[in-house]
Amino acid sequence: MIKCRLKWFSSPSIIIILLINIALTCSVKCQEVFLPENDPFESESISREPARPLETRPTTMAVYPLGIGDKLEVIFYEQQDLNDVGRRVEVEIQEDGTIFFPLLGIIVAAGRQIDELSEEIRKRILRYLDLAVVRVRLIERHSHSATLLGAFFKQGIFPLDSDIMLTDFIVIHSGLLPEADASQIWVIRENGNRILVNLDMYYKLGDTNQDIILISGDRVYAPVKKEPLIVNIVRVAQIAVLFLQVATLTVLLAR
Repeated sequence: MIKCRLKWFSSPSIIIILLINIALTCSVKCQEVFLPENDPFESESISREPARPLETRPTTMAVYPLGIGDKLEVIFYEQQDLNDVGRRVEVEIQEDGTIFFPLLGIIVAAGRQIDELSEEIRKRILRYLDLAVVRVRLIERHSHSATLLGAFFKQGIFPLDSDIMLTDFIVIHSGLLPEADASQIWVIRENGNRILVNLDMYYKLGDTNQDIILISGDRVYAPVKKEPLIVNIVRVAQIAVLFLQVATLTVLLAR
């Protein structure tokens, strides 16, 4: 009986106990290292801006003018009827904010709305040709955009034609992942200001004050939910028990 008890406290048993202690310690450290803070942009040099009440927000959405890098399709119609498919020309707004057409020359496009640019092109071409209608269509937007980062189904830079509500922008681009922490959504403005948005209150309680207006240049970050420390401890404890079982089996087979 004494020999059995001494054998139980032999070196393999001590090693197993040490492994359990190490595993539990690693659980705590993993909680500190691998789980990000709710605010990944923590910096004293960046100011915070609270979400504004609904009544203080703009009542209209700004429609963005054309800008550098935008690709346009210009359609020239000779007759105002359904059979005229028009002549189509694709152009890109250059670094100096202009587009160029043979005969028409250089036209400033950046900073203008599409209707305004269409009228300018029509006025110029009427000097040489008798066209009924000129239509400008935006093919690709590159001058205005917003960015989605973190726990979204789609991450990246996405074009903006105008101001848009945050929730609409997220839905258009496939939405939040199930593991996203919707109560800690950060919107970072180009000027460095950050807005903390609790979309949990919007989705669950209908708090429209949380649905802010997204503007060109904004970056939206969605962190992953933090798991409770006890969950990580249980997981590591399960692994430790598995190691204990394997070690015990190894000792029994070695006898």
